[in-house]
Amino acid sequence: MITKEYSTRTSFSLPPKLLKELDEVTKVMGYEERSRTIQMAIRNLITDSQLATKGDALALGTIIVLYNHDKKGIDEKLNDVGHDFIKSIIASVHVHLDKEQCLNIIVAKCNVKTMLVLEQHLRGIAGITELKFNYVVPSLRTD
Repeated sequence: MITKEYSTRTSFSLPPKLLKELDEVTKVMGYEERSRTIQMAIRNLITDSQLATKGDALALGTIIVLYNHDKKGIDEKLNDVGHDFIKSIIASVHVHLDKEQCLNIIVAKCNVKTMLVLEQHLRGIAGITELKFNYVVPSLRTD
């Protein structure tokens, strides 16, 4: 038998500008009400804060790497990281954006500790112009 979890009503104050931005985000994300947007943001905040304390938990993540391929040695360094984390990186896609810029999308499946070490390794590569990390830890979800 599945039991329905009910929501508890709460209230809090927001500055007018932040409320306006919340309403814009809610609309852009396709949610019908602010509550759904806030619930998603809170879940993400909780997951992020728990990452450091759940080192052995399974993490699934994507890492977006934007870089200038003309920067000497960067392709080799990224390739080295791929080989160093061969058990954790389960897929990657390389995209040529234009004559100078490339995008790598890395998909990783490993424990949280390893994911954080992978992140540190990538942050240490000079020439990467932008990095974006997104993780989920399925065992932390209770809903």
